[in-house]
Amino acid sequence: MKAIGNRKTSLDIVRITACYLVCSVHFFLNTNFYTYPLDTPKMYFYTALRSGCMICVPLFLVLSGYLMNKKTASLRYYWGLEKTLLTYLLACLMCMFYKKYNIHWQIHAADILNFTAAPYAWYVEMYIGLFLLIPFLNIVWNSLDTKNKKRGLVLTFLLLTALPSVLNTYQFDAASWWAKPSVSAAYLKIFPAWWTAFYPVTYYYIGAYLREFPTRFKKYQLFALVLLTAAGYGAYNCYRSYGSAFVWGDWQNWGALPLVLLTVLVFRFIESFDMNRLPNFIRWLFARISDLCLGTYLLSWIFDNNFYTFLNERVPEIPDRMKYFFIIPPLVFLIASAFSAVVYIIMKITHFLIPIGDMINKREEKKQAKIHPNS
Repeated sequence: MKAIGNRKTSLDIVRITACYLVCSVHFFLNTNFYTYPLDTPKMYFYTALRSGCMICVPLFLVLSGYLMNKKTASLRYYWGLEKTLLTYLLACLMCMFYKKYNIHWQIHAADILNFTAAPYAWYVEMYIGLFLLIPFLNIVWNSLDTKNKKRGLVLTFLLLTALPSVLNTYQFDAASWWAKPSVSAAYLKIFPAWWTAFYPVTYYYIGAYLREFPTRFKKYQLFALVLLTAAGYGAYNCYRSYGSAFVWGDWQNWGALPLVLLTVLVFRFIESFDMNRLPNFIRWLFARISDLCLGTYLLSWIFDNNFYTFLNERVPEIPDRMKYFFIIPPLVFLIASAFSAVVYIIMKITHFLIPIGDMINKREEKKQAKIHPNS
């Protein structure tokens, strides 16, 4: 059993939670939930549930900021992207094999480069850019020498990326619109919104902030705030879609301000538990499942395609499909994790046969020894 040392188990649970919620969000996409009118308590309940599951990607990004805010530009750092790229490549090959031999899609090698070989790979495309930026984001972060300055940076990014989601999504000049907002998507823009696509940086800096300045709420307070925020956000999304099928809008995109708040509360709630007191085997198991999460995320598409094709053919009514929310996402997560373990083993073998990472680490250690000979 590989030693886990000082690895913080609660952060592994954050990553696992985020990955599981990805599988849960994809349930709604693959069951055609978004095409059915929200006209029953059941559909409103699942709309609220879907709203809470949307913290999946933000949790990953906050975790990156929490863990990587001290990283600096070096060959060793940039080689760290190799794990992500190799996982992506292997997942692409498995997805392409499935497409060709199970659903008879045309495949092209170029699909790997344009991030369509693994259909859920948009996150990898985004993360590559964030990874390359992180050392320079950290220069800005670590150059700020007071809590207020760092808080100011976070608030600035919230202003640029999150605030438009609650200011630019209304018709302030039409009183009748408020009774049924789903009737029109013509909203009055009152705040600059050009920077909203930079939400990954906002979450990254939030993670860095939480690492240095954790909230002081007690666990029961955080839990209560999570429930209240999730309920309020779910109710709001139901209101926005009242009388129609699900209405898409900036208020429920990844960078939306209510989603930022819910993400912070859930992250802090999980992270606040001291899981390092668990038996070593349990901690080791969480660590290994956490290591598999990127592969699980990418490979889950294969099993989504299988399970939901089967479900949709046999359960024609969309509301009747909703009860499988508590069955299919767990199955997809578990099976995709098992296949991700195969990817993980292949990566370990690759690292053993081609130890480039070890050579880079030794080179960096020699370099540091010359700079700091007495350390």
